[in-house]
Amino acid sequence: MGNGNNSFAWGIQNTFSHKNWIFGFQFDGRVGGVLLNDLWQIGIRNGADFTTGGNSPFGIARRQEWESFRDNGVVTPAFNGGGVILVEGTPRFGDDGRISNFDELTFVPNNANATVQDYAIALSGFNGPYIQSRSFTKLRELSIGYTLPSTITNRLGISSATFSLVGRNLFLWSERTDIDVDQYISGSFRPSEDINNPFLQSPGIRNFGFNLNISL
Repeated sequence: MGNGNNSFAWGIQNTFSHKNWIFGFQFDGRVGGVLLNDLWQIGIRNGADFTTGGNSPFGIARRQEWESFRDNGVVTPAFNGGGVILVEGTPRFGDDGRISNFDELTFVPNNANATVQDYAIALSGFNGPYIQSRSFTKLRELSIGYTLPSTITNRLGISSATFSLVGRNLFLWSERTDIDVDQYISGSFRPSEDINNPFLQSPGIRNFGFNLNISL
């Protein structure tokens, strides 16, 4: 299926100032590796993932099936998973697991529909469709601060004062964002088996705050 370990981790942090203003940022991330997204897999099986509703292929078929039940009292299977059906020949597989005799086989387009529920349950029985990259980039922190000029601090009887606004975990860029891959650092291929990060963990929280530094 793939390797659950990242190839490398990276980060960049910098602080720069202009007159009385101070700006800071921190980006970091990891590159390489894959994991099995259990949440995606279970969401498909239970019809809770966003790709099983709306104007998605699953969603359109679900509505057609509901309309057939409403009008006829019977659910007419409406989802077609695509692909082909083998109608003649026997496949042979090479050492790499691939079919080696395609020229001897006859296929026709798949015209067999299934209900969304049956198809989704069957599809969720395979791990392959739910493997995603472990790579991500995160804007870990962003800050902006202002140092009061001495004309003001002298009147207040203090040496200096700096006020800053800080945001953390502001943005995450990854293949999917239904789980926070940043929290899975052990290299476990299946997050639900990672005892340090149990399945359905709380996602990283975007938070904001402020700092006030005063020197007397």
